[in-house]
Order: sequence, then structure tokens, then C-alpha cells
Amino acid sequence: MIYYIENRTDINKDSLLEKVVSLSPSDFLELDKISEDDCLIVLCELNINTKGKIVNRSDFYGISFVQELRRKNYKNKVLFVSFLPENYYKEKILNSKILFFPGHGFTQLPLSTSECVDKFKIINPLSDLSLYDLKHHYCGINQIIDEQIHSLTPKFNAEKKVTASLLQESSKLVQLVYSSLNKPVPNLDAILNTNLSGSNALKSLRSLCENALPESNNKEQGEKLLAIWKNWKVLWLDDEVNKKSPLFKELSLRLESEKRVVLCKTYEEAVKQWEEDKTNGEISLVICDYRLRKKDGAPASMQGYDFIKYLVKTGRNVGKIAYSGLKRKFLIESFRHYGIQISIYSKIDFNEYDPISLNFLVDEVIRLGDNHWIELNNAPQAKEWSNLSSTYFQFKNGFNFYNFQNHISRLAMQNLEVFFETFNNQNAKEDIWKLTFTDSFKVRTGSFPDAIKNKEEAIKDILITRRLAIGLYAFLRSPRNKQKLLLSSENYLDYIKVVLYNSASNGKGYRVVPFSESTFYSKVKKNSTLKLILKFSALTFDSTWPLGLLPEEVGWLKFDMGLIAGDHDEIHDYLLQIQIVKKHFQALFTDDSFSKLLSNENGTLETSGGTIHFNENNWPIIRSSSDAKKIVQKVYDSIDLNDFKTNQTFILFWRKLVSQLTKGEFKLSGQLSDFLNFITKTLYAKKLDFTQIRYLIIASDSEIVLPILESLLSVSREIHKRSNENPNTNISNLSSILGLSSVSLYSKGLIKNLLNAMRNIDDIPALLDFITRLIEKLQQGDNMEYISLIEESPFAPTEIKYSVELEYILRHRPWEILFSKKQRINVRFEETSAELLNAIISKNFDYQNSLLENHGNLFSDTLFDLIKIYHNGNKSDKNLEIYLRAVEYNKSRSYYNKQKLTGSVPKVQESQNTFSAFEVAERKLAQKNFQQQIEYLDQLLDEDMAYLSDNSIDENYEII
Repeated sequence: MIYYIENRTDINKDSLLEKVVSLSPSDFLELDKISEDDCLIVLCELNINTKGKIVNRSDFYGISFVQELRRKNYKNKVLFVSFLPENYYKEKILNSKILFFPGHGFTQLPLSTSECVDKFKIINPLSDLSLYDLKHHYCGINQIIDEQIHSLTPKFNAEKKVTASLLQESSKLVQLVYSSLNKPVPNLDAILNTNLSGSNALKSLRSLCENALPESNNKEQGEKLLAIWKNWKVLWLDDEVNKKSPLFKELSLRLESEKRVVLCKTYEEAVKQWEEDKTNGEISLVICDYRLRKKDGAPASMQGYDFIKYLVKTGRNVGKIAYSGLKRKFLIESFRHYGIQISIYSKIDFNEYDPISLNFLVDEVIRLGDNHWIELNNAPQAKEWSNLSSTYFQFKNGFNFYNFQNHISRLAMQNLEVFFETFNNQNAKEDIWKLTFTDSFKVRTGSFPDAIKNKEEAIKDILITRRLAIGLYAFLRSPRNKQKLLLSSENYLDYIKVVLYNSASNGKGYRVVPFSESTFYSKVKKNSTLKLILKFSALTFDSTWPLGLLPEEVGWLKFDMGLIAGDHDEIHDYLLQIQIVKKHFQALFTDDSFSKLLSNENGTLETSGGTIHFNENNWPIIRSSSDAKKIVQKVYDSIDLNDFKTNQTFILFWRKLVSQLTKGEFKLSGQLSDFLNFITKTLYAKKLDFTQIRYLIIASDSEIVLPILESLLSVSREIHKRSNENPNTNISNLSSILGLSSVSLYSKGLIKNLLNAMRNIDDIPALLDFITRLIEKLQQGDNMEYISLIEESPFAPTEIKYSVELEYILRHRPWEILFSKKQRINVRFEETSAELLNAIISKNFDYQNSLLENHGNLFSDTLFDLIKIYHNGNKSDKNLEIYLRAVEYNKSRSYYNKQKLTGSVPKVQESQNTFSAFEVAERKLAQKNFQQQIEYLDQLLDEDMAYLSDNSIDENYEII
């Protein structure tokens, strides 16, 4: 398919090229699916943008539109067309460089269909690597300026004084920049002239071009925002360095603090600083002089290269730069002799007192520091990685590592490409589970070896296993997987384990025949040997994918396999979010109650998952959400439920975390969704006994549950009767019936299990008997027997877990149960809660009504009951009574706020019967045959369920 992106919204069909679809920019972006084989013709002089707004033709928005597509990883071939000639863009429009980059073509209008097809034939497609290059150097005018200046840099560096020809070339670039941005060109004679040295002229040229950019005013602020996640330090070992050094000053400026550049003059001092940083892990880069001398000028006993050798042996990841006054050739040969990977810069070639050399050095330090900081914070999160990491980094620091990486990259790619093709050609579920890789390898199903001689081979086996596993996982998630109907996403990890085990030379093979879906998947999940494969390879696959991969793995997936897109943006976002979350922890640990949890000796916190370290400001060293989870669990475990102050501090911290994690940018990225799920769902209350409350809640549901059970009994009888006549009767999605009732989680679980049982025709007779007995118990008012009957049946729901916030509310602040979740995580809620308590104590009804005026009579009735309970002095049952009254209130509120449901629920002003929807449905069902009844029931239930899902109250953590 060829798409023509042009100006017209009302297309004249006669003017269209044959077999070409004409669209506006916004129409194109709204297309459901674009194939990489589709081609785009884009008019340079577009006068409408992606938001449908008019823009000037002279802005050449067509070029900007394609740049936007490239930033979104579109790889389609693009043919630019224009009423202007090609030379105009080459000579007049700086932002047009993309027109002449591979993957693009240009032709002047008019254009015939045959010319169009011929043009696309000679356009080379973009590879992942060329797309990466394009996005970083040709998708913005500031990038293009950087590229142009980069190409001129060698010429300037070669000249002590600027030549006339170089001045002419510089002036041409400045004029092109300013004319492209519709800005007046400044007087260049006073700024660029032959009196300048090459380095100063280059600096002036860069300044001139950057000043023309609209982004220039925000550059400093942008760097500050970016630097939030750069919480790393440089360790600089040099016997002559001091704080007057230009390199020290520039690094301190770029890293925003002198404290982030740690200066050392001796080997011993550097080792001390390194060891002290071991807990915090903030040193991301080391700059080291090769030759160190004592104060009297004699060589020191331990040299700079000794420190580099020491770093390599520590097995910790850090960037390394040798910056010495010795010749670069000697430095290269020396470190090659030691087998050490290191960046080498000679002070002879890169003098820090030369502005150009200084800028280059600082850029390199920042680049390497950022890369290693990302690698350090984006390390695999599996627990086993702590046992593997030191061996991995020792191996990576040697020269043999990159040869091995090339080997496994080719090995994995060859095996996976064959596997993908075979996988996509299968026709049955059983067949895809029998597939294996072509080459054999070893998987580890045991712990990492202790013997040094076995460690390198073990890490090689693990890296091969990881490469195959992540490649297969990325494929299964990608559009290249054509068998998503044969293998559901919930079985991806089990599938990977089976394929790895059956392909491995040391695997005994996992039998996939006979293949029975009802038992096969559960057996795979329970198999203890298969579980060990991912565990001992330090592999995790969760919502943070592709975070937690090694840098060479990310590069291989992106550039060699083309299975993931994006750059480091998602990692930057993750690190930014972790830094923001850290601030909440700092506030918690500055409180005396929780600061006592920290060790007095070294400021650490011992958790079940390991030791968490803190810096001098009580900031925990959190590398990932798993670290944050350990701290939260430890803090909650330490709390005495009867200590109000400690509980209040923790819940305030908890609410601020929930508020932060549900904000737009956090929710949109989803990178900390596992942490949010942990604190709201997994971190459940275990200090308060909910047993009595639970039984009272279930009993309070009886009035609503009884008519539901009666309806289910009626439907089950009809299904049983009709199934005898038509065994193929289709009963789909009856579970959406749950959306029509406001009952406790326990009762919802029971109803869900009963609905699931109704799907199996053979289970209907037993189900009819069970539901009949439940109805009898409820009609008799025998709630205890009703509950016992459920607990002894196969339909009993799973145990309900309650949040730690609910536990705090019931124990200390019962009136807070009346507020919604959104209100409780509001920054002013604690103040509102205190005001309401004071109003209850003082019986200030005017204030209460003004505070709660938006909640209606239902809320006010509940509040008056709370006041009565608070003032009657009946402390023993206070919490239970308040809780049950709030349960009733929540049910009423839930239905009251959803009176305008779609489909079946009538629009009534007041209704006490939440089951009226079924009465409406029954009248209509009576007029239909059985199959129509089932279809109608499914339709109206789906409509109501969809509405409830979008408008549910307290959806993330329900009160009941």
C-alpha cells in the first residue's frame, strides 16, 4: 500500500495517483495498522499538522511530520515530493538533511504512478541501526547543527589561526541556520575572523548556531531535569590534580556538585574511597593517572595502573578512563598487556587547558558515567544475580568478553531465526510445544559454583541461556509471532522453560505428549526442575520489560534482532521515578520511630531479601522496585498495631506513595506498576483479626445475595432443561452478572465460582442441589450454617486479603472509612479527617453538613450513626458497628451513584433494591426462546459490566 500525505481533506478522486491512498497527517496516524512494507509519499509543503491545525507551507511541515514518525520508530520507505527543486532544499533548508538519508527519496511534482513505483525501488530500507542513527542526528534542527559542527571540528582543530576558506564555510552554515529559522543573521565579521584560533572560532560558531535555536533558552533547565536521575560520582586519582583544575571545575558544573567529583592523590586514598562507596555504589566512573609520585618526586609504591587492576578484581561495574601525561601508544599497549578494557586519553593529545579538548573530555566522562550508571541501576533484578554479578563483571572487563559476545550473538540469532519460522508454520498447540533449538547448549538447574576455575564456564552457559530466552520472549510479544491463538501470553514463560530444557544437552527432556490442555499447563507450572532454569539464569520477565537486561542484550535485541524499539528513554524514566520515590522514604526515616530500625554502626536496614544501605541523609540506596518492596515490608512488620503515632506515620507514607504512583506520568509508563500492586494488594493486613468482621459482612449480604441465588437457580434449571434438548447450547460470559450487584468481595467470589460451574453441563445437577440448600439457609436466617455450607463446598471463594490502610482505619480512625480512596490519598486528607473528628466530638452539625454537603443523605445518615456510636461510650463493639454501617453505606453509595447504567437498569431516582435489574431482564426473557434468552442476557450483562468497569468506586483496593 502507498499512502500520500498531503494537504487536502476533501480529495478530488481524479487527481489521485492510481493505487495510492491520499490522507492528511492526522488521518494517517489514526490508521489501525501500518505494515513495514507500506510506502509513504509526503508533500514537503504540508499546510495542516497532526492536530488538524493550519500551518504555513513555508514551514515545510512535511519534513517535520516524517521526523516525528521516525522518532516513533516508523521504518517505512518515504518519498518526499515538492513543488520546489531538490537544490533548493540542499542549499536553503537546513532541516532537510533527512531527505537525503537512506530510507528516503525526493522528486519534484508532478508525479506519475510509474515514476512513484520506480522511485521506491531504488530507496534502500532502513535497518534498526540506520533508524537509530537517523533519530539521533537528523530528526531535529539542533541535532543537524551538532552533526554539521562535528564534521567541521577536525578542520578547526588543525588550524592555529582560522583560514579564509574555513571562515567562509562557517559563515555559510550560520546563514543557513538563521534563514531556516526565519531569523536575521547577526554581523559575523566581529564574531568570526582570522584573528581567532581554531578552537576559539569553533566555540564561537557553536555559540552562534545554538543561540538561534528556540530551545536554547530552556537548555539549562532541560539539563537540570535530566540530571535528577544522574546521582553518580567520579573518582579521580591523580597526584597533581586539585580543585583549580579546569576539568574538575567543568565536571563539578555538569554534575551539579563538587561532592560528585572525588579527588584522590594516592593509591591508598583511592582504595579507601572505593571501599567506603561499596555500600552506596555511587561511583560510576574512575579517572586514573598512570604514573603516581610521592611529594619528593619519587615513584609511589602503588601506581595508578595498580588501582585499575584492583578495580577489575573487585568484580564491580564501573567506567574506567586512563588520563595520563604518557604517550597514548604506550598506554594502549600497557593495558592490553593486563587484559583490561579501558578508555585511554593522553594529556599530550587532550590538554584540559584547551577549551576544545576540555569539552571533549567532559562529554566523554559524562557519556561513560551515564552509561555505567544506567547499567548499574538497570542490572538484572533476580535474586540470583547477586551471586553472578562479580564473575560477570570480571569476565566483562577482560578482552575475551567481546569475542564471546560476538559468538553468542551469532549463535542465538541463527537458532532463533530458524525457530521463529518453524514456530509460525505449526498448526496445533501440541506441535509448538515439541519445538527445540538447532544447536545444543547447557542450562543451569543448580546454584552458581564456588570454585573459581568453574565460574567463567558457568557464566558463559548462563549468558547463552539468557540470550536465547530473552530472544524467544521478545519474539512471542512481537508482531512477528503469528501463532498467538495457539499460545496465550500467560503461558509464555512456561513455554520458554520447556523449549530451553528440551534443547539443552544436559536436559533430560520434558514430555509434551499426551497433550491435554486441562492438565498440561498446570503440570508445567508445578515442575520443580523447569522453575530452576530461569531462577539460576537470573532471568525475570514482568511489567518492567525490557528493563533489567544487560546492555549487550538490549543492543542485540534492538539492532541485530529488531525485536524491541526505543533507546534509553524508558530507563531514564524508570530511574527518575525511583529517585522521586526515594524522597518519600527519606521522609519516613527521618521520623524517630523508624530511624531506630537502621543500624547505628553503618546505617543499614536488614530485610528478609538482604541488606538495604542508607546514605548520610537517610536516603535508602534503592536500585529497583524490588528494593523498595523489601523496605516497605520491613517497616510494616516492625509496627506495633496499638501504637497510634507509628501507625499514622506509616499510613501517611503509604498514602503519599499511592498518590505518587497513581499520578499521570507514573501510571502512563507503568514501570512501577508492580510496586503499586505490591503496596495496595500484596502487602495485606496481618495484625488485626478480621474473622468476626468477615462473618458479619457475609451475613449482611444476605438480602442482596438471596435474590441473586434464586435467579442463578432459575437460570441453571433452564440450562439443564435446554441442554438435554440441545447439548451444544452456548453459555458465554455469564460472569458479567457480578457487575449488577453491590456485595462484599467474599460474596462476589462465591457467585463467580457458581457461574463458572454453570459452564460445565455435567456439573449442573450438583450445582442445583447446592444452590437450593444455600437458599434454604438464607430464608431460614441461619447465617452460620449458610457460611459453613459454603466453606465445606468446592465453590468456597479464596480468602480475602485486606489492605494495611484498612487495618489502620479500623483500629485507629474508623470515621475515615466513609471517604473514597481518591479522597484518602489527597494531600489534605489528614487535615480533613482531623476536622471531621473534631466535628463529631463537638457535635458541630453545621460544620459536618458543610464538610459533607456533596455526599447527600446517604453519607449524612451514616455520619449520624457514627456520632451516636462515638458518644455512647460503647467501645468494645465500636469498630465492628462502624464497619458494618459503612458496609451498608458503601453498597448504597455504589448503587446510588450508578443509577444510569446502560442496558437493563431502569433510571430511577431512589431504589433500595439493587436486584431490580434482574426483574427487568426476567420480563424480557420470558418473551424469547432459550437461545435468544442466553444471547440477550449476555448482551445486557456485558453492557452493564463495561459501564461498571469504567466507573467503579475504590476499584484498586476495595473496602469490603
